[in-house]
Amino acid sequence: MDAQGKIAQLVGFVSEHQLQEFINFYCMNDIQVMVKQKEQNRKQRLIKAKEESEYEAAARKFLESTKTELKATFLFHGRHFDDDKDTRDVYQITLTRGDRVYRFNFGQSIKNSGTAKESFINDCPRSCPHYMTGTFACRAHARRRRAPTAYDVLACLTKYDPGTFKDFCAEYGYSDDSIKAQKVYFAVQEEFDGVRRLFGDKLDKLAAIQ
Repeated sequence: MDAQGKIAQLVGFVSEHQLQEFINFYCMNDIQVMVKQKEQNRKQRLIKAKEESEYEAAARKFLESTKTELKATFLFHGRHFDDDKDTRDVYQITLTRGDRVYRFNFGQSIKNSGTAKESFINDCPRSCPHYMTGTFACRAHARRRRAPTAYDVLACLTKYDPGTFKDFCAEYGYSDDSIKAQKVYFAVQEEFDGVRRLFGDKLDKLAAIQ
């Protein structure tokens, strides 16, 4: 497109010099914008990867310092949370510290889940011919389901006493006459009791992992 929005094109045989001039005049600005955007995206991916590696390192260090073993066992692919609209992988997490054991189910992120029938999913870009086909023919963009990491698990644990039911509702904006709120409260309270039994002497350090 030219500055007026009309299609610009070369017709017939042109020299390499003419082709380069055409590209410089009509396309160079768009090319530079695309290159700049790709470079920004690359830098953002590098920053995110560095942050994730630091978070994972902190989580692994916590497990090592507390002599805790983490085991993630795949259970099924389906709905985990009450308000889930999409299905996800569900794992049983077992945290073992000495003779203390805490087990609970963990709903993996949808991004890192597989499907009900396959252990992998296709993450095709729009440019891929298999995009939105619903098939598993594309192996170039396939990624396998990923089990929860140490950071995934430790970051989601309840690290603070939820207090009374009224305190909990006031803190998180629930109505204190809601049956759903009571169900959530009891689940949070149960989780905190399990965490406290396992890491009661290390709650301050565990709280730093978030």
